[in-house]
Amino acid sequence: MRKTATLAAVLAFALGLCFALQPDAQMIPRPTDSGPFNFTDLQRLLHRCPARTVIVDSAFVFAGTRTNWPGCMYNDLSDAIAHVATQTPAPQSPWTVLLMPGASGASGADPSNYIEAGNIVIPAHVTLQGFSMGGSGLTASVSSFPFLKLTCPSGTCLKLGGGAAINHLIIKYAGAPTAAVKVIEFDNTSTGSTQAEQITDSVLTVVPTNTTFVVDGITNTIASSYLYNVDVTLTGGNTGNRALVNTDTVAGRGMSVYGGRLTGATSCTSLVVNSAASGAGFQFFDTRIDPKCTTDFVNTGTGTFNVKDTPFTSSSGAIAAYGQIFSLSAASNPAACTVGQMYLNTTTPAVCLCTAANTWKCATLS
Repeated sequence: MRKTATLAAVLAFALGLCFALQPDAQMIPRPTDSGPFNFTDLQRLLHRCPARTVIVDSAFVFAGTRTNWPGCMYNDLSDAIAHVATQTPAPQSPWTVLLMPGASGASGADPSNYIEAGNIVIPAHVTLQGFSMGGSGLTASVSSFPFLKLTCPSGTCLKLGGGAAINHLIIKYAGAPTAAVKVIEFDNTSTGSTQAEQITDSVLTVVPTNTTFVVDGITNTIASSYLYNVDVTLTGGNTGNRALVNTDTVAGRGMSVYGGRLTGATSCTSLVVNSAASGAGFQFFDTRIDPKCTTDFVNTGTGTFNVKDTPFTSSSGAIAAYGQIFSLSAASNPAACTVGQMYLNTTTPAVCLCTAANTWKCATLS
């Protein structure tokens, strides 16, 4: 009997010492309720988030209740962003907000996994990363991207600071605007960083529920921004809605677009508008333009507007196009052209060559 008691005491001491020596024991959060807990609950409780990373999962529950795990896991994107903003992200210590697939959407017509009604600012040096099931590019894995619905009634729904980024997301604006809205905006004002901002392998659809106010898809206000393989589609809404807008007035900045697809609504006036001055503007490389707006490219400022290997059907203002062949069935040639551009007039029919700025020479086809 004495030996059994001694053995029990030794085991108790060893177990106590084992738990006392665990370095992370004090870091494990304690639940506030008494359970019961299942194995999945315990796994999530004991899991530690990676360094400089927070996880957003609208399906996350603990002890049967949707809840946040402060500093690690959140149900809502806005709560996660609010926490990251307090951590002072920097070029040498950037942060990542990982958006998981989340809870199932309400229906096939509304598949959104997350809904945000406010105005969110992604701090400088923070990446909003959608979780994807392998592959790269839209065609490889877009069906597995998290779906984020934005409904802010005015201002900017999702603003990016200097060095911020968005990757692998499906985003839809489906709000009822009460004033002008910018769905996504690049603006490094007051962020303390002038690093470039970017969106990669993502889809944005603009579907406002009224036509009262203008809703722009992506706006470059003050930044050097990049879009890599990004699709932007306008559906209905105000005729002044635009897919891309650049208003930056600082030379050497603006928006560069690589690949992707821009689709206008049948009622829209302009698909892409550059109002920038002093050299800032647009650069397009191998982007698909679906001509549904009255005018595809509009340059109302003095900034540059360069287009390479990006076929478009209509433009206004100074547009420098390279490797461009027009394919229109209009009664007259476009008013603006750059030397070397060709125009296939299927009305005349005729083949036309731009021989000088805004000057066409045509050969009628027999």
